Order: sequence, then structure tokens, then C-alpha cells
Amino acid sequence: SVNNIRSHMAIHSVRSHRCDQCPKSFTSRHKLQSHINGVHLRKRDFECEICGKAFLENNNLKGHMRIHSGERKYACDLCPKRFLFAGTLRSHMLTHSQEKHHKCEICDKLFLLRTTLNKHLRVHTGEKPHSCSVCDKSFRTTTHLAVHMRTHTGEKPLCCRICGMAFAHHKGRSVHMKAKHPQELVALG
Repeated sequence: SVNNIRSHMAIHSVRSHRCDQCPKSFTSRHKLQSHINGVHLRKRDFECEICGKAFLENNNLKGHMRIHSGERKYACDLCPKRFLFAGTLRSHMLTHSQEKHHKCEICDKLFLLRTTLNKHLRVHTGEKPHSCSVCDKSFRTTTHLAVHMRTHTGEKPLCCRICGMAFAHHKGRSVHMKAKHPQELVALG
């Protein structure tokens, strides 16, 4: 039954591995160790030559490089969408095969994953748990914080696939490509 599945899935989401240096907790020792290495020890040996961002593992750097190239090599077999990462495609595939069981009690919107519902709830509560270490701004998601940090660092990790011009935000790159390279954009599909 749905309740049995929910109970079983709750076992996998228990965050019993706590970091002794900050309030975060994780579902496995491996994830905790990766967090400690990356956040507290700053042990990141694989550096991007374009933007300087460093990673714990070479595979993470390789995946990151797709952000700069815009390469979306993972295609959905059921719709036209394409993705930068295999994990994003896997999450997307669930939207084709599963019902959305996680309902927002405030607006009735349905979500496939409880984690997505939890992030959505911040829209209603106004909670912004991710704070900028440079200024006093806070954000609902780590993604929004990371994009904001570019205003402080000057990082422009997104490159035009045609001319290589660098951008801080997806929208800037998209507007540029439509305005400066409309023919090439059609050819790229």
C-alpha cells in the first residue's frame, strides 16, 4: 500500500549521521565524510580551469564542465527534454511513471518527492535558511544562494556555445544566444 511505501521510504531518509562541526546531518557515513572534506577541510583537489571552482572528485569536475559547455547529453525517451546530468534525468523520469503523493496542505499543489514539497513549503512560510556569508541576504534554496554569490565573486560559469562569451546567469546567456546567434541556435536544436 501507499502507506507501507511511505513508511519504508522514511527509513532511507533518516539523517542519523551528524556533523560535529555544524548542525547538518546525513543519511550515510559516506555523505557525512564528503561534507566534512568539502565544507570543513576544504579538501578539493580538482579545479575548473574556467571558473576556479574546485571539487572533491574528478567525476564531479567532469559533470561541472557540462555547465560551461551547455551540453545536455542525457535525453528523456518519453518527451523532448534533455539534461546535463544523469541524476537529473532519473528524477525527471519519475514524473512520467509515478503519481505525485506529496500534497501541500496550503495550496493543494502535488509533488513527487517529499524533499520537493519541503522546499515548496518555504514559499508559504517565508523561511530562507541559506544565508550569504558576504551580505545579509538569505535564500530559500542552496541553488538561489549559489547564483547570488556570483554577484560577489564575479564568477561567470556559463558560456555561449557559439562564441564563448561568459555569463553569470542562464537568462543572460539565453537572451544573448537568441539575439546574437539565432541561426546557429536553430541548428543546435
